[in-house]
Amino acid sequence: TLEKVYNSLLNDTTVVTVPKDTADKARLAIERMLSIS
Repeated sequence: TLEKVYNSLLNDTTVVTVPKDTADKARLAIERMLSIS
């Protein structure tokens, strides 16, 4: 859940894993946003 992700990032206690193809798509979207700004 979103709460678990938040707590994981806040406390650095749990590893969050996502499939490589999902991570690649997310990375590309972020890179596009950064290139515009």
